[in-house]
Amino acid sequence: MTRQELIDLGVDEAVVEKIMRLHGKTVNPLKESNEKLAADNGRLSSDLAKAQGEIKTTNEKHEKDMNDLTEKHNAEVEARETAEKELASEKAAHSATKDGFAKKETDAAIDKVYSDLLTQSGFRPDLVDKEIKLADREALVLGKDGKLKDSDKVLADAKSRWPNDFATSAEKGATTFRGNPFAMQNATPPTAGGNKAMNAFIRAGANIAETE
Repeated sequence: MTRQELIDLGVDEAVVEKIMRLHGKTVNPLKESNEKLAADNGRLSSDLAKAQGEIKTTNEKHEKDMNDLTEKHNAEVEARETAEKELASEKAAHSATKDGFAKKETDAAIDKVYSDLLTQSGFRPDLVDKEIKLADREALVLGKDGKLKDSDKVLADAKSRWPNDFATSAEKGATTFRGNPFAMQNATPPTAGGNKAMNAFIRAGANIAETE
């Protein structure tokens, strides 16, 4: 209610003055408080918007950092897996090479021992290399003593392939074979495991004659 409205109602001006002063004491602080609250609200709204902007920026940066870290981690894992595969491949190749050398050394040792065994058993020296190639490699196994395992069986197998090429007697330093060594030099060697038909053919072509 305004001052004039009070006067129009017939209120004494002195009373109106007092009322207006009392009204001012009540309304002005409220008005100031309201203005202050409005200002605070504006400031808080601005601060909130700023904070929300900062949070958004922080979240976006965090998400980008996480994506970068994930990509980096995945790249490192992939690189490590690739390196492990390459290392495993190199180890396998090295192992294969090592095994290959070891097998060659073993085969060479077996060939030497078997060659000595054949020679000591009276086998024709010119056929030793052929017999080594024809022999069953799985049956040629060295024992801890450096000798062939089951040497009697190995020799029996060789004699089945070359029945006429092991010495039957030694007289005055001359070794005698059941077959004709000169006729046998150019003969086709028998197959591994023995071939009776082939052996018969070779014996017939060699003019076999038993030595008395």
